[in-house]
Amino acid sequence: LRMTLSMLDKIGDVSDLLGSFLEEQIGELEDPDTGLMVLKAFVSVKGTKRQITEEEIINFSKTFGKPINPERLTELVQRFVKLRILRDKDENNRYELRHDSLAAKIFEKITLVEKELLEVRQFIENSYHAYEKRKLLLSEKDLRYIKVYEDMLFLEGNLKAFLDQSKKVIESKRRAFNLILRISIAGFILFLAGIGIYYFQSTSEARQMRQAAKSLMQSGLSTELSFQTAVELYNMDTTSSIAHHVLINSFYELLNENTYYDSSTNAIVDPYKKIFDFQPYETEIVSAKFSDNGEWIYGWHVDNTVRVWDIKGKEVLSLNEDMKSVVTVSLARDNKHIAVVYNDSIGSVWNLNSQKIFDFPVRINPVLNEKVIDFSPDGKLLAVAGTSQDVVLYNLNGEEIQHLSGHVADINYLSFSHDNRFIASASDDSSVIIWNYDKYSSTFGQYGKINGHNGKVRSCNFAKNDKCLLTASDDSTLAIWNLNGEWVYKFYFNWEFDLFRGKICNAEFSGGDRVIRVTGYNSPINKLNELDEMGMPVRFTFEQVLITDGNFYIRSWASEFNKFLSPFPWDEISNYRKIQFTDYSYLSNSLAEVNAGEEYTLLRSADLLPLKTFNGIKPVFSPDGNDLLCIRCNELKLYPVSGLKIKRLAEKDQIFGKLNYKGSHWEPGL
Repeated sequence: LRMTLSMLDKIGDVSDLLGSFLEEQIGELEDPDTGLMVLKAFVSVKGTKRQITEEEIINFSKTFGKPINPERLTELVQRFVKLRILRDKDENNRYELRHDSLAAKIFEKITLVEKELLEVRQFIENSYHAYEKRKLLLSEKDLRYIKVYEDMLFLEGNLKAFLDQSKKVIESKRRAFNLILRISIAGFILFLAGIGIYYFQSTSEARQMRQAAKSLMQSGLSTELSFQTAVELYNMDTTSSIAHHVLINSFYELLNENTYYDSSTNAIVDPYKKIFDFQPYETEIVSAKFSDNGEWIYGWHVDNTVRVWDIKGKEVLSLNEDMKSVVTVSLARDNKHIAVVYNDSIGSVWNLNSQKIFDFPVRINPVLNEKVIDFSPDGKLLAVAGTSQDVVLYNLNGEEIQHLSGHVADINYLSFSHDNRFIASASDDSSVIIWNYDKYSSTFGQYGKINGHNGKVRSCNFAKNDKCLLTASDDSTLAIWNLNGEWVYKFYFNWEFDLFRGKICNAEFSGGDRVIRVTGYNSPINKLNELDEMGMPVRFTFEQVLITDGNFYIRSWASEFNKFLSPFPWDEISNYRKIQFTDYSYLSNSLAEVNAGEEYTLLRSADLLPLKTFNGIKPVFSPDGNDLLCIRCNELKLYPVSGLKIKRLAEKDQIFGKLNYKGSHWEPGL
């Protein structure tokens, strides 16, 4: 065959036959853009051909914002193979262009943005291959380069994990550097601040002491002016125990003046009755407590009359069952029902309209009956220590909802968790069972069992966060357990009595889970085997111990218990302080003590500074910590004890009327 010039002239320009061929074949496709995108996947950033699998083509399509489904891709690839644009797949399932000249023509059709994406992706792939050989991650500079295109890239599997790991390492290094920098800066600032604080504290403490002395000296001349000075001192530092001492004492000096004349009403006013207007009874009060929300007070008398009062001291309920002795009383947490347990092992539930709803049998014991019943937090159920060694659940219409069987001896203590999901029961069989509510069956079932004690278990109380349980046993141990029944910490309690032989009957968290308050029970040694007229052992004497880090300061130390309790302030429970009081109440910022045989309560600050003594015993703090409730024989006394409550009573509620702060009553120069 011969090719002549005339024949070439007829054929025309053949300089771009390959390009024309590609254009023609792509144009014949139903979706030319998708076909071109598939061919672009076979071209490297340098414009040369490269081998690639169908899976990699799919990832490539996502990077270009044109995802393609596998069926459509297979169809296109096979078409390009038949057109001899692609070679058929090799043993590794990879395809490639037949000629580098095809790659060059396709490369010409790749836009600038697409080339940049290809370069970034190729950069990441190369970096990953280097990482596999030398374990070199991307640098911070590399990540800044990639960040611009990161949202447009589609990375999966090893490439994505490689990029994420590089980010984490860089971020860790950045945080470490920033931490060192902050510590250095903070150290320098603290150094400078220390000098300033030392100077400020020395002058501030001096000012506070002058204010305190001024208030005390003014008290003999003008209680109003003394109180004003105390408020100014308290405003300087609300955390100061000295300021709290001065404020609370000046307030009660004003209060003890008893009455004032109100010119607007032409009446004699007793300021205390504006706080708590309680009418004494003929019989002695045995017990009184706050409701969970602090809006009610409930308790009973020696004549077994059960009463409920509002927070102002007004009686709202009075109950008395003839010939029955009260053992314990519990108020539902919604304040709609009250349950009373009597010494004949019968309990009764009443509403606050004095209507009895139902009676129920209950197991009582000679040691501690405070929690042989417990209302659920939602106010719908009453859990009772049954007389047949089971937990009996009642709704508040008196219907038995469920019997929880599992103990083989009498039950001593019941408690609901704060979130309403669990019930714990402690028994003479040395075990505690945790029962869990199943919302699908609307019943409780056994969730976990604690078998770690060697004596009768007397109490079981949930922590405030409901993640663990605190138990106390006759084997002289108290322990913290998770809800699976695994112990977190055990502590052998060596109760040191000279004249008494004591055991533990209760242990509970206090002060926001920062303190454990332990109650011990005992009988005089010479009366251990004596029985009372009811056949019960001689009445026990109770004493309490506070377990902390060795003092009453509130701290937030890290410990192994943080995953169960937060905060939990002690590193070791081996330090404990014995409180030689028959009654003891603890809040996060103060504590109340009653010495054995005394008829008054001593209020202390968290650092043990005595703040004030109050008439009455069996102290209980209100839930908000603003008030202290005490029993004074046949009456209740409510004492405001927080600085905020005292200021509000005087300044906002004006229980003293309009105070007359006359400077003429006090001459500092004299």
